[in-house]
Amino acid sequence: MKKISTLPTIISILLVFLSCTNEQKNKPRKESSGQLSSIAPTEKRAAYLLSPENKKDETVPLANKDYLDSSWAGKTTSEIAPYHLHTCFGGMVAGHSENGKYAVAAYTSTVNQCQKGKNKIVLEKLLKHDAQGKAHFEIKDELIVTSNYPKRCYSTVVLQLQGDTAERSYLIAYEDNNKSVLKNVYQIWEINTITGKFIKMDVPKNLKCNNPGYADGL
Repeated sequence: MKKISTLPTIISILLVFLSCTNEQKNKPRKESSGQLSSIAPTEKRAAYLLSPENKKDETVPLANKDYLDSSWAGKTTSEIAPYHLHTCFGGMVAGHSENGKYAVAAYTSTVNQCQKGKNKIVLEKLLKHDAQGKAHFEIKDELIVTSNYPKRCYSTVVLQLQGDTAERSYLIAYEDNNKSVLKNVYQIWEINTITGKFIKMDVPKNLKCNNPGYADGL
C-alpha cells in the first residue's frame, strides 16, 4: 500500500492558522466611548480627562494641566480636590461675620512653589462639616500671585489700621526680614467677608506689623 506523506498537510494547517491570527491582529479597533473612569484620581493611578481642544478620543493627564490658571470662583473645595494641588497655608478669618465663616488658603502645583513660584490665594466661605468632621468651603474670590522667599511672601494678618474701629483681617505681600516686626509691606488687601472679596488697598505709610512667620528662639 502507498504511504501518504503528512508534511504538506501540516504545512497547510499552519498557513491557515497564521492567516487567521493575522486577521485578528489587523481588525480595526472599536472606537472608545470617551467615558471617564469612575475611579478617583490618586498619586499611584493618574486620572484622565478628555482634551477640550480635540474632538478625537485623546486624553490629557490631570498633572499636565495648570489648574491654577483656571477660575475657581463658585467651585467647592471638594470639586478642586482631584487637582491634587499643594496647600501652602490656610486658616479661618478672625472675627465674627453675620455673612458666615470664611477662610483664606494658598495653593500651588508643587510644594517647592510655595517658596518660589506661582500661588493661588483664595477666599473661601464655610458650607458645612461632613460626618467625619471635615470642613467644606465654597470659593468666593481668588488671586494669582508669585512668591519669591524671602523677598516676596504672602500671609494673613490681623491689624487695626487708621480709620478702623477694631482689628480686622488682611492679606499682605511682604519681605520676610526674619525679625518679629515687618517693615517692608508691598501690598495689602482687605479680606471682606460681606462681599466675599479681596479688596486691594493703598499701603499705609510706614506700615509695620508683626511678622506672621517669625518664631522666637528658632
